[in-house]
Amino acid sequence: MPWRMAYFTGKDQEKKMRKNLQIWLVAFAAVLVFFYGLDHLVMNMQGLPLNLDLTPSQ
Repeated sequence: MPWRMAYFTGKDQEKKMRKNLQIWLVAFAAVLVFFYGLDHLVMNMQGLPLNLDLTPSQ
């Protein structure tokens, strides 16, 4: 229905973009934490303790 289009002001679009950015950043951080934890889990199951830089410690 083109006659009922909503018009957004610049502030509305800015809020929406900021919220989208926050969602993307949180999702990216969650994926990083998940894969870092998964790597630790797999390496610990193999008996290899890890350093913080994800290399096997000597």
